[in-house]
Amino acid sequence: MRPTSSLLPLFAACACATSTEATDPERAAWGIAAAIEAGDFSRARAKVTDLWRADELRGVRRALAAGDLRGAWGHARRARDLAPADPDARRTAGEVAALLLTDVMGEGRALLEAGDPHGAMAVLDEGLELNAEAGELRFLRGVSALRMGLAAGDPFFFADARTEFLAAAESGRVPAAWAGAGRAAYLAHFDGGDPALLEQALAYARRGQAEVSASGADAALLDPPPVRSWAEIVSFAYTSARQDGTDAARVAELFAWSIEALESLVGEVPEEPWAWNQLANLYSWESRDSKARECILRGLALCPESVALHEALVRTARSLGGSEAVSADYASMIERRPRLSLAHWYFGVERLEQALDALQADAAPAGGLFAEAEQAFQSCRGLNESYAEACLGREALCRSGLGWTRANADDLEGARDAFLSMEELFPGGLQWGYPGKLYDGIESLRRVATAYKRRAEDPEIGEDEAVLAASRAAEICRTLHELRPEDPDIANDTGFLNRDAGVALELRAEQLLARCTGLTAGPEPLDDTTRASLRAEAEAQLARAHEHMETSYRAYVSAARLAPEDARVINDTGLILAYYLQRDADRAREYFETAIAVGQARIASGVDEGRDLANLTEAIGDAHQNIGVLLLTLEGDAAGALEWFEKSLAIGPPSVTRPEVKRLYLPACRKVMAGDLSIDLIARASYWNDLEPERVLEKLTAELRLRDALR
Repeated sequence: MRPTSSLLPLFAACACATSTEATDPERAAWGIAAAIEAGDFSRARAKVTDLWRADELRGVRRALAAGDLRGAWGHARRARDLAPADPDARRTAGEVAALLLTDVMGEGRALLEAGDPHGAMAVLDEGLELNAEAGELRFLRGVSALRMGLAAGDPFFFADARTEFLAAAESGRVPAAWAGAGRAAYLAHFDGGDPALLEQALAYARRGQAEVSASGADAALLDPPPVRSWAEIVSFAYTSARQDGTDAARVAELFAWSIEALESLVGEVPEEPWAWNQLANLYSWESRDSKARECILRGLALCPESVALHEALVRTARSLGGSEAVSADYASMIERRPRLSLAHWYFGVERLEQALDALQADAAPAGGLFAEAEQAFQSCRGLNESYAEACLGREALCRSGLGWTRANADDLEGARDAFLSMEELFPGGLQWGYPGKLYDGIESLRRVATAYKRRAEDPEIGEDEAVLAASRAAEICRTLHELRPEDPDIANDTGFLNRDAGVALELRAEQLLARCTGLTAGPEPLDDTTRASLRAEAEAQLARAHEHMETSYRAYVSAARLAPEDARVINDTGLILAYYLQRDADRAREYFETAIAVGQARIASGVDEGRDLANLTEAIGDAHQNIGVLLLTLEGDAAGALEWFEKSLAIGPPSVTRPEVKRLYLPACRKVMAGDLSIDLIARASYWNDLEPERVLEKLTAELRLRDALR
C-alpha cells in the first residue's frame, strides 16, 4: 500500500540510511507509509529511527570532514541516543568523544599554561560529558581548581582540587596527580587545621614524589613542583609535630623524611635558597647549630644574593659564638668574595651593633668600630646601587656614633664636626637616629650646643675659650634653624644662644679695647704692635658680635611666629631690638605689649598654680621692665620709663627681685627727672648698635661716669 501524499515529504526527509532502502528515500518512505497504513506503528517507528540514526551518522562524517569535532559529537551523541543498542552508533560516539576530549584537554592545558585557570575550567567542564573517568581530564580540572583557590583565597576550591586529583591518581594514568592531591590537602589543612588532612597530604605527596620521574608534562603544571611541594609538606609536618608534642618516634621519622626531601630538592635545584634555609632550620630545631651553619654556608656558596640565607647565617653564627662569630664569618666571606655587596652589608650591620654596644659601655674601640662599619656600608653601595639608600642611612648612624664617642671624650669640636657631616653625607642625614641607642643628628647637635653653653659658663676656663664656646653653641643652633626653620624650639634656642654669643664677644672686645687704650692696666706695658693687634682682634669680635645679634633677632622673629602663645619668646624678640640692635623702637614695643597681652590672657584662661603661673608672671614683668628700658635709653622718656619700672616690680613674682631695676634704672630715672643726671649719658652707657671701637670706648667711659653718678 502506498503512503498518503501528506506523509511523503516527511519520509523523504528521513530516508538517509546507508542500507539499500536508505539509498532510495522514496522507497523508504513507501515502506514507512505501508507500515503505518497497516497499523504496524512499531515497525514504522523503527524504520523512522533507523533513517534518523543513519542521517546523524552521515552528519558525523560531514562534520569530521569539515574539522568540526563539536558538531560531529552532537551528531554522534544523537545517533547513539536514538539506537543505544546499535554497536556502530556506540562505537562512533566513543571515537568522536575521544577525539573531542583530546581537543578539549589540549585547549584546557593551553589555557593553564597561559595562566587562565578560570577559562581552562570552563573548557574542561565540557569534558565531563565526554568521559568523566578520564584521568588526564580530572588532573587538569584539579590544577584549575587549585590555582583558582590560591587566587581567590577560597579553601573550597582546595577541596574540589583534592577530589579531582584523587580521581586522576586512582585512574593510574596520571602519576603527578598524587602530588597535586597532596598539595590540595596541605592547603585545605590550613582552613581549620584538620590533622587528618595533613596526614593525607603527607601520604599523597610522598607517593607523588616517588612517582615524579614518570610525571613529565603533567608535573610541569604543578606549582611548586612535586619535589618542592613534598619538601614543604613534610618539613611543615615535622615542625608541627614538634610543637604539638607528638610521639618522639614519629617526630624522628618526620625529621628523617624532611632531611631526605630537602637534600633531594637541593640536589635537583641547588640554587634554591629556600631549601638550604629550611635544612638549616631543621638542624637548628634539633640544636645542631654547627650543622645548620654548614648548610647555610653551602647554600650561600650557590645563592650568594639570598637575603634569607644571610639572615639565617647571622642568627646561627650568633647562636654559636655571639656577635664576634657573625663578624668573623662575614670578614672571611669578604676575603673570599670581595665584590659580594651583601657580605659588606652584613659585616657593616654587625660592626655597627658592636660599636653601639661599645659606645654604651664607654669602651675605647667604639670609634674604630664605627669607622669600620661606615667603610663596609660604603663598599656595599659602591657594589650595588640598589642598597644606596639603606647604606647611606647607616653611614649617617656611624657618623653619629663617632660624634658621641668624641662627645663622651669631651671633644666637642670633633663631635660637632661628626654630627654635621651626617648632613654632608646626604640631605636629611641629620634626621637619622637609632631609637634607644642614638639620638638623631638634630638632637645630638642640640646637646653639643648645650655642652658648649655649659663650657662657656665655666668659670675655670679662659675668657677666649669661653667666647669660642659661646660662638660654637650659637653657630650650631643657627645651622639647625636653617635645617628646621619651622621648629619653634630650635628657633628659640638659636635666638637665645646667638644673643649670648653676641654679648660674650662684645664684652671680650670691650676688655681688649680697654687694655689697648689704657682704660685698664695689665701686668706689663704694651708696645704699639701689641696695641694694634689687640684693637684688630677687638674689631673682629665686635663685627662677629653684631652678626650673632642679627642672627638672634631673625631666629626670635621666627620663634615668635611659630609660638604665638609663648609670652617669653615674644618678649625676648622685642628685647633684641631694644637692648642690642637698638632700632625699630615701635616694633620692639609692639612685641613687649603683645607678650603682656598673651601672658595675661593665658593667666585669665586658668593656668595652674605653680611654676607655669610664676613663669608667665615673670614674663609679663620682664616685658614691663623692657618697655621701661626702651623709653629710657631709646626715647629719652625718664618719667614714662619710671612708671613701667615700678609696674615691673609690683607684678612680681616674689622670687624675681629685679636688682638692675632697683639699683640702676629707678635711681637713674629719678636723677634725670630731678635734673641731676643727663639722659644722654644713660643712652651712651647703654649703647649697643654699630659697635664701632670708638663708640664702644665712649660707652665704657659713660658707664664709669654713670656708675659714679649713681653712687
